[in-house]
Amino acid sequence: MESEFDKEIECSTCGYKGEDEHDDLYDCVEQWEEDNGIRKGQWMVDWMRRLKEKETKEPYDSDFVKWSKKH
Repeated sequence: MESEFDKEIECSTCGYKGEDEHDDLYDCVEQWEEDNGIRKGQWMVDWMRRLKEKETKEPYDSDFVKWSKKH
């Protein structure tokens, strides 16, 4: 008789099959990274780098904002 801990999990998002807990998009991305030889969690490191780069740039003022400041 199989216990609930012996069941194989199948992800409805990415199709992962295994015994590890796998229940959200982040798990799918991490599993994809492992399958492709990328360090687990690298996507989040890259995302944080891009976010910091974006914060260091000067804020963008559209033409409308520039016009409205004059009037």
